[in-house]
Amino acid sequence: MIIPLQEHTKEIVNHNFTFLRVCILSMTQEEFADWLGITRNMINSYERDKATPSIAILVALDTKLKIDINKLLKDILTIDNFSDFLRTPDATKDYIDSIASQH
Repeated sequence: MIIPLQEHTKEIVNHNFTFLRVCILSMTQEEFADWLGITRNMINSYERDKATPSIAILVALDTKLKIDINKLLKDILTIDNFSDFLRTPDATKDYIDSIASQH
């Protein structure tokens, strides 16, 4: 049985998804979609709050970026707290830049 996310959780997840794409990875919707193996239309749906990324997509972010999924679901991501979202304590902007450059 799939338990739907609460409305405020959807908004947080969609905000964080967009924030990661734009502010952290500096990718277009097309680049981000290719990087995650989904369509640009799916990215657009998430960013317009028409849909919420599936657990599989969140796990892909976790795998690729080492982002704490629990925090991604609960807390608003900002430049100031970004390092708190990373599971790797020594991860830095350089680390994220190196991951983003692989797309």
